Amino acid sequence: MQTISKENIQSVDDFLKLLNLTDYSDCLNNCNLEDLAKLSENDLLELGIQIRLHRVKILEFSKFFYSSQSPTDQTDSEISDYNSPRTIETYDYSNNSLQNIILTSVSGFLEGFTFKIGELGARIGRCSSMEIIIPDRYVSRKHCEIRYENQTKSFEILDTGSTTGTYIRISRKHKLQVGSLFRVGQCEFKVLNIVYSLDGRPVSIELLKYEGPSPMPLIITKGCIIGRSRSCGVCINRDSLLSLEHCKLYSKKNNFYIQDLNSLNSTWIRLSPEGEFSEAYPLAYGDQIKVGAILFQVSPTQTPQSLTREKTIPVSISSILSYTT
Repeated sequence: MQTISKENIQSVDDFLKLLNLTDYSDCLNNCNLEDLAKLSENDLLELGIQIRLHRVKILEFSKFFYSSQSPTDQTDSEISDYNSPRTIETYDYSNNSLQNIILTSVSGFLEGFTFKIGELGARIGRCSSMEIIIPDRYVSRKHCEIRYENQTKSFEILDTGSTTGTYIRISRKHKLQVGSLFRVGQCEFKVLNIVYSLDGRPVSIELLKYEGPSPMPLIITKGCIIGRSRSCGVCINRDSLLSLEHCKLYSKKNNFYIQDLNSLNSTWIRLSPEGEFSEAYPLAYGDQIKVGAILFQVSPTQTPQSLTREKTIPVSISSILSYTT
């Protein structure tokens, strides 16, 4: 893990590279590090940084240059505790129990950690009372929760009113409904309305692009592709995190769906708006969950060799039995 220190940050470009926000180099090319620490969130917005989470990240980390600790308020000894991969059981379960899953951190400073979650579930957040603690200011104190649903014998996740959201990577088609939220590149969309014909077929879908370059409402009939290419029905060429053809919206039977087109940065479903509880979202093996800067992947306690990301199955007792017998 890279150590944050004043010695290895000599310019604003170094600073943005550390935060993986180099797309904003042009916006901040007239600033030095001392100027950066004096800017407000409104100043950053006027300079062209549209995404609120990125503005907050820049502001928080710029304070590092005038304090003795990093923005996560972690000491070197605290950070070193995360350097060795390990498995953490959130509750004391028998190793023979089939009612558990493994949550593995595949990126961020928790990379290499695995968490075994059983029937009592696990709460995730910054607060010390959480079963999975993420000491990151971009994670809410009580961010999200994984539950075991006894009736369906499966695991599910719900956002518990976080500020920055809980995201699920789309690995297959996902049905959209009024109120659905999804992120592609730097842009976040909300489904405002779906119009149906008299026989119940979806005619058009209305989206609001409320975060990212040029927020605006969109009305899409039948379907389209979202991406940077000018041939896309929704072309957002100012978003460098978008692929040329990133994802597609289409109608089938009585619903609208969204599907990723093997994009570089993936398409993500956001479980709920800022500060609101979400409905429970059923988890499947191979699902990836983004909480702040941490990316988790769901797997069974004993991962079968034949299981791939393209072939996902519900996280349930029956499915574990079928792969372990």
